Amino acid sequence: MNNNGYITYISNDRDIKAVLNLAYNLDKVNSTVPFYCICMEDVTEKSALTLSNRGIHVKKFNLRTKLEMMNMSACHIDFLKSKHLFGKFLMFSIKECSKFIYLDTDILILENIDHLFSMEVKSNIFMVPDMQTDGNY
Repeated sequence: MNNNGYITYISNDRDIKAVLNLAYNLDKVNSTVPFYCICMEDVTEKSALTLSNRGIHVKKFNLRTKLEMMNMSACHIDFLKSKHLFGKFLMFSIKECSKFIYLDTDILILENIDHLFSMEVKSNIFMVPDMQTDGNY
């Protein structure tokens, strides 16, 4: 399997316009790579349908259920869900993508970046350090 994909994430309906903007900009720069959006349980069916109708591959997950399966306390789960960050790690659960690039909803695509998928790399994961985290994470 050698399928590429761009992936983004939303935990509720707040950032749906940003996901639609990402899709628009990927189209504008003539990307040929499929675009996936991880949608948590607090994303409404209406929003998920809007994304799907736009050609975005919607992947629904229930973060609470996944964290409960790890025997986390309700208090800890509520804390993690309130941060709206940790669901993005479900990107590793999207089986359709053997290679993917995660796009946060607040970036602006100005030119085609599909060529990044053909780069020879010696590691499986590259990340930019999160500048917003503190010791609580």
